[in-house]
Amino acid sequence: MPLSRFLKVVFALCILAVIGNAKADIYTTANIVNDGYILRTDDSGFTSVFSTDATPYFNISGIAFNSTNTMYVADADGLYTVNTLGARTQIASVDTIYQTGIAIDNQDDVYVADFNLHILKYASTGTLLATWDAFDSTEAMVYNGGRLYVTNYSDNSIGYYDTTTGDYTPYVSLGDGFFPTGLARDAAGNFYVTSDADPYQIVKVDPSLNITSYVTTGLSGPWGLEWTDNGLLIANQWCGCVGQTNSILLADGLGGVTLISDLGDDYTPVFLVTAPVPEPSTFALFLSAGAMGFVMLRRRKASLR
Repeated sequence: MPLSRFLKVVFALCILAVIGNAKADIYTTANIVNDGYILRTDDSGFTSVFSTDATPYFNISGIAFNSTNTMYVADADGLYTVNTLGARTQIASVDTIYQTGIAIDNQDDVYVADFNLHILKYASTGTLLATWDAFDSTEAMVYNGGRLYVTNYSDNSIGYYDTTTGDYTPYVSLGDGFFPTGLARDAAGNFYVTSDADPYQIVKVDPSLNITSYVTTGLSGPWGLEWTDNGLLIANQWCGCVGQTNSILLADGLGGVTLISDLGDDYTPVFLVTAPVPEPSTFALFLSAGAMGFVMLRRRKASLR
């Protein structure tokens, strides 16, 4: 094989490696009655059990990744880190019957909402840093710019806590009977909120606090919500109704959803998160750029002959 053709192949393989490295799996917390599991859905829509511990979690709930791609999970017994093989290590214990959302700030501090109307702030190692009285029963949480945004289930609203002081500020009311659960934020500062009430829907709240419908069909019990790094909105839902099952869905941007994965009737999904998209390796970028440069140089020399 001529050298230039060989280098073209190397370059193509490196680009494929970079693109492939940008795929992100979806991780979903789900319960069978009180037994909790982490599910992983790959880019083909295939879902399998990711957690590998012999003993299930107890009422598993929130899930998040920190800046070093460490997975954190909460259940009714505590806070855990989870390794790449799906095995957990407990780093904090709690005294509650249930925990809900997790969020992680830019310092890798971890925030967990519990059923006893508290927001718990932990260091990444599990050391408890602060306990705040929650304004309302919190479901989902999103961190941005020193604020911890939360959904207030009973108050039908979104508010935020100052992550330094713990002070609470109302943000926007969603209207009586909305019962917000999942919460996500895009790069433009828009929030997306799932409603745990009929008619089930996802609404969009822009930075000026205008509320518009985003998904109005195809939902039966939406809960977890995630805005992905590549600009997609995904949700999970649980449903005991005829004709629909527990599932992971993709918002189509036209008011509806398309199916990513059918979770069946056993697993009741709670929250979900996509794995952080890894940066392309320096070696891959260097090799591909070098290969292309060498090919272009060979072509340049050939044209001058």
